[in-house]
Amino acid sequence: MKLVVPVLAVAAAIAFSSSEASAGDMEDCQSGKLPAAQTIEACRRASRALLPYPSGTTRIIGEFNGCEYGKIYRLFNGYDLVCNSYGYRYSFQPEVVIIDASTAMIDGQRFSVSFR
Repeated sequence: MKLVVPVLAVAAAIAFSSSEASAGDMEDCQSGKLPAAQTIEACRRASRALLPYPSGTTRIIGEFNGCEYGKIYRLFNGYDLVCNSYGYRYSFQPEVVIIDASTAMIDGQRFSVSFR
């Protein structure tokens, strides 16, 4: 029984690291349901393979304590959001609507951002 978890984790990582990652795999990553710790980086790789730039809706992983210039938040879609403006707001795993490459609505408030 002890071998089952590592084998499943390796199988998940192989599935996500494949260039054949599907939109369904990305939906699992973007749904706001944090995958097992072993697959977070695999989700990030799959996201970058399928999406050459950030778009759509995702969530911040963990707490959002507002933006100040240079503050970085990791997103479920595999990108990092970098704040380029100031605004206070607290939320846990808030929704992020990506408007364009430099603007996002975080929990309903507009922020100037960039992505990496």
